[in-house]
Parts: sequence; structure tokens; C-alpha cells
Amino acid sequence: MLARYEKRIFKNELRVWCGKYLNLKNISHYHDEIEIIYVNYGRATVFLNDTFFSLESNQSFYVPQGTIHKIIADNSALLTTFIISPELNPNLLKYQPNNFLLSKNYSLNSLYELYIDELRKQKPFFKTRIENEFMKKIIDIFRQEGYQKCQIKYNNDYLLLKNILKEIEDNYQKISFSAICEKFSYSPSHFSRLFEKINGLTFTTYLSYIRIEKAIELIKENKYSFTDIASLSGFSSIRNFNRVFKKLTSYSPKSLPQDYELNNIKIKLFPEAFDPTEKSSVLIDNY
Repeated sequence: MLARYEKRIFKNELRVWCGKYLNLKNISHYHDEIEIIYVNYGRATVFLNDTFFSLESNQSFYVPQGTIHKIIADNSALLTTFIISPELNPNLLKYQPNNFLLSKNYSLNSLYELYIDELRKQKPFFKTRIENEFMKKIIDIFRQEGYQKCQIKYNNDYLLLKNILKEIEDNYQKISFSAICEKFSYSPSHFSRLFEKINGLTFTTYLSYIRIEKAIELIKENKYSFTDIASLSGFSSIRNFNRVFKKLTSYSPKSLPQDYELNNIKIKLFPEAFDPTEKSSVLIDNY
């Protein structure tokens, strides 16, 4: 599964967001914001880098900036997620709690209710009230859990990998393993290990996913021959294109269903705001 960079666009000129989800499931992704997950009821599993954590009702989890993660909740579970931009307080949000699985729920449901109520009524200074309450909650968490400097956000490898993934998506037609290593001054062996550790896929497999995503978009436009689609997607031959396409989708290009989506998740190659949430998840009561 691709680990994708989530570019979040906040509404109402706020630097925070929260929402409740039924059956929340998403793919591996990472973002510049911190995220706090609260299980209202049911169970959920959070995968963070190479570790997974099991959460039950009234438990909370802190996702630091820049960490690869995904959430898989039970079908009957209700979860609330809180997203906070580092712009809200750049100095404070350079830190993270000592434990990601938090010891308390920190009355996060009350914070969600305040957020919704303020957005509905929009009384004077409602934005300031919302953001201040979010910051108070972060301070409460750090005081109770203890804290340390973020380990990934300011790691050179993380920052480079973020640029590398952008380079791949911008130049997927012509990019190569050797060109990436040369441009970003990595040795081939170190880059291979680092890329697979962070993304869970080899460079070649990741690039194949990107190219097949683009090919699926072109097929649905119904304007190009399959030979042209292979070339436009970055494949050197129609034979190689057909082989990789069948491997990743289980279909030939000609037999692909019209409503097919790679990995059953709608992933746009060049999104203005990429959303890693699966379509089966239901966002409720959100502004």
C-alpha cells in the first residue's frame, strides 16, 4: 500500500479541524500536522511506522508530525480525529508526548462539541476560542504524559523523502532509480533501505503504482489507444505495461471495469488536497 503525503486544506481560516467517523479506515499516509485520535466507542488499530497499537472505547492516541500511519477501525466503531497545523504554535508543536497511546481521554469529546458549537453559532472571536481550546488540550497532554522533541519532523531523511515522493509524482514518466539517487545524493543501497522502510514498498513497486494510477485515469478518459497510454504512463513497451497492469489490478487494460479504483481507494495523482480515507468511512456532524 502506498504511503502518501496528505496535503490538508483548513476551512474557515482555522488552523485546526476535527470530525467524527463511523467505520474509519485509511491507507498509509503522513502529513505536516499532528493528529489526535479518540475512540468514542468500539475498537480501532493504529499503525505507526513499524508498530501497531490497539485502542478501545475512551482511549486516545497522538500521531506526531511526519510519521507514517494508518487507522483501521471496527465497522461499528465511532472515532473522532483532531488535526492541528504546526502553524498554530510552531514552537510548542516541535514536541511530542513520551507515549503515543495516551493514559487519559483528556475530555476530547467535550473539545469536539465545543468546536462544532462555535462553528455553528459563530459568535465574536469564535476562531480564537476554538484554537485556544485546542492548544490548552495539547498543553494538558504534554504535562500529563511528559514530552520530548519530535524525532521525525526535523529528520533530514524525512524531509528528503518528502521531496523525493514529489519528484516521483512530477516526473513519473521518465524518472529512474539511478537518477533519484544521483539527484538527492544517496547511495543506491542506503536509498533502497530507507525508501522501503518508510513507504513499505521498493522504489520500483512504488513507481509502478504511480504509473498504473495514471494509466487508469487515461483509460477512463477513453481518448487514447493502449499503446499511447503505456507510453504516456512511463512504460517502455506495451508488453511491460500489460504485465505490470495485470499484476497490480488483476485485470488487463482492456477488461478494466469502468468504476475500478486501484486498491479500492480513490487516489488522484495530482490532488489539491489528498484524502487518505477509504470511501466506506462515514464522516458525520462535521463543519
